[in-house]
Amino acid sequence: MRKALPWVIAGIAAIAFVVTFSELMRVRAQLSQLGDRRELRQFIIRLAIARATHPIVVLGDSIAESARLPESLCGYPVVNAGVAGATAADFSYVAPILLEAKRPVLLVVALGANDASNAQFALDYAALFAQLKNSGPLIAVAATATRSINDKVEAAAHAASIPFFEIEIPSTELIDGIHFNEAAYRRWVPALSRAITAELRCETK
Repeated sequence: MRKALPWVIAGIAAIAFVVTFSELMRVRAQLSQLGDRRELRQFIIRLAIARATHPIVVLGDSIAESARLPESLCGYPVVNAGVAGATAADFSYVAPILLEAKRPVLLVVALGANDASNAQFALDYAALFAQLKNSGPLIAVAATATRSINDKVEAAAHAASIPFFEIEIPSTELIDGIHFNEAAYRRWVPALSRAITAELRCETK
C-alpha cells in the first residue's frame, strides 16, 4: 500500500492539473469571445453612426445596449451606442473611433455601473466630458439604480457644465442588483426620451 501511495498522489495531482488547465483555457476562451464581441459591437455602432444623418447617439454600457430605444426623436435617428462592460475610460478611447468625423445632433452619456469601484471616477468622467464636448452638444443621464453612482456622474456633469437628467429606478426592478428588468426599462426609456426631447426643445414624435 505504501508503494502505491506515491502513484495515487501523482495521479490525483495530474487530474487536478488537467482540470485546472481546462478551466483556465475555458476562461481564456470566454475572455477572447468577449473581446471579439466588443469589437463586433463597436463595428456595428460605427457603421450605424456613419450611415445616420444628424444622429442622436446614446453612449452607454450593457444597460443602454439592452434598451429598446426609439428609432428616432425630434425627427433625428437614434443610435444605441451601448457596449457591455464599458466604462468612462473606455469611451474616452473609443468614442473618437466610433464618431470619426460625424458630429451628432446630440450625444447622451448613460454610464456608471462599471465605474462603481473606480478610484479615478471624477477624473475619468471629466476627461470623457471634455473630449465629447468637441464632438457636439452633450447631456448625461442617470443609468443605474444606485444613488451614489448617479450622484457622482451628476457632480462630474455639473463640473463640466453639462446638463444632467436624473432617472430614478427602484432597486426592486433589477434583475441582479445591477441590470434593469422590463419594468425598469419601461421607466428608463421614456424618461431618457423626455430628457433628449427637452434638450432639443421639441415634442416627442
